[in-house]
Amino acid sequence: MRRKNTTSEMMMGYIAESLMILMRKKAFAKITVEEIAKKAGVNRSSYYRHFKSKEDIVRFYFDRILNEYKASFDKSLTYKNHIKKLLAHYLKYKRELMLIYKNDVAYIILDVLNEYF
Repeated sequence: MRRKNTTSEMMMGYIAESLMILMRKKAFAKITVEEIAKKAGVNRSSYYRHFKSKEDIVRFYFDRILNEYKASFDKSLTYKNHIKKLLAHYLKYKRELMLIYKNDVAYIILDVLNEYF
């Protein structure tokens, strides 16, 4: 059963990365599901098996970034150092986060952060 989950996670990752690549050249609102699926090398049914909307892809992408940080969470850090480490982690994804912001879907990041905190 673990293999299926890994394959699904990989497929979702391909789709998310494809959306980020497309957003470098085209506005989020103008990107089609067909373009995302083609770039990811999947068919539309695979896309819809994993996501209901483009916003869901952004939510998945940011949630993955947050989970990557949570995996390295160190309980011994002070609150101040925790925030520093968190911000340094997000800085690695500056380009993608700026794409999300510039395409007016940053509210999704706030949704994910609200769920986390």
